[in-house]
Amino acid sequence: MGRGGHRQQSWLVLSRREDLLVNEARLLTVCGVAFLAVFVLLIALAVVIRLITLAFPMRGQSGNAALVAAISTATAAFYPGTRVTRIEEEK
Repeated sequence: MGRGGHRQQSWLVLSRREDLLVNEARLLTVCGVAFLAVFVLLIALAVVIRLITLAFPMRGQSGNAALVAAISTATAAFYPGTRVTRIEEEK
């Protein structure tokens, strides 16, 4: 085989290196496409959530008994003997 076998062997090595480079490029392409697909999906979900919140705005929160109870309990735990008389939202 001599020279012919050596050339064929170097061609096989070169072919394997080229295959690795092609496979790496394909992997990077697949990763990029997957990243963009997830990004587009998250943008679509954000738009849907925004539309839902615009279509169904929250009504007055002053009557939320669970929130008032949680704030009163937390305040009493940190400052024993205190009583919550008014809760205001800062904007």
